[in-house]
Amino acid sequence: MFLIKRRSSLGSLIKFIAYRFWSRNKVGIGRTRLMKLLFLADYEAHKESGKPLTGLKWMLWLFGPFSVDVLDTLDELEERGELAAEHVAGVGHFYTCRSEPRISTDIRKIVDKVLEEYMNKPLPDILNHVYSLDIVKNAELGEELKW
Repeated sequence: MFLIKRRSSLGSLIKFIAYRFWSRNKVGIGRTRLMKLLFLADYEAHKESGKPLTGLKWMLWLFGPFSVDVLDTLDELEERGELAAEHVAGVGHFYTCRSEPRISTDIRKIVDKVLEEYMNKPLPDILNHVYSLDIVKNAELGEELKW
């Protein structure tokens, strides 16, 4: 059983990460960084319990693990006004949440561990770490990642 069972729970997790990033840095979190932090939360949960946190379908794509469900949830959160989005031409998408959403203690424990280690590392360092993981380096472009 995954700890995140519904898209609304995924939305809370995304908002939690965006809130923590904004709280520390006073800027929005980039979409690539957010995607990799979510993947690392799944990876960490799988390492600890044998099950990923979210149950998302991750695929290997141009900038590493990618989930279309994350993009869909980001769009929904933005449309509902639950997440502020800034689209900077030629740079990317940045997301801000200024109020801390509630998430369960079990999820918070895993996510806090990932955020403490990776949230403020330079993005190339995060990408290099993600690319070095067996689940990623043993996959082909476009292939679903298998835990």
